[in-house]
Amino acid sequence: MNDWDKNNYNFIMSLSPKEFDEWASGLEQDDVDYAIELIQQARRELSLLEAELTDNVEDLVQARNVLKQYTLKGNVK
Repeated sequence: MNDWDKNNYNFIMSLSPKEFDEWASGLEQDDVDYAIELIQQARRELSLLEAELTDNVEDLVQARNVLKQYTLKGNVK
């Protein structure tokens, strides 16, 4: 998402419900499609950020415990 898109997304998300209704009432279909595309892109970016934040590669204890179930000797190092 470029800066133009981010500014448009931030504008949309900053609207109160009343302001949103007023803004949306004057939109054409391609504007609606663009707004939906911005929201979907922001959701994807947030999902990726969440994955990065929750992916703790330093703590492998849980992964090792799960892998022990599938090893013949049960000693994953």
